[in-house]
Amino acid sequence: MTKGNIVLTGQLHIPIAEQVHFKPLLDAHIAATKAEPGCLFFEVSQDPSDPTTLHVSERFRDQAAYDHHQQRGTKNALGQILCAFAAKIHQTS
Repeated sequence: MTKGNIVLTGQLHIPIAEQVHFKPLLDAHIAATKAEPGCLFFEVSQDPSDPTTLHVSERFRDQAAYDHHQQRGTKNALGQILCAFAAKIHQTS
């Protein structure tokens, strides 16, 4: 791993009834995040044993790239929706 990378993993818990509204926003967020210059890796996958749980894995070049991602995320519709759900994201480096 390159020194300075910011790595995060976590889970989002989205009720099945909300996923129909959430999925298009998530897809747009994933595409926009992957296009950010400092994004090295970004993946969201559904838990095979619990469809309400999404696993998130992120890696950014450095703190500045992560800060940019966070700033962009708080301004979009997905960021506002995530505030209503239990999101557990942990920084590991």
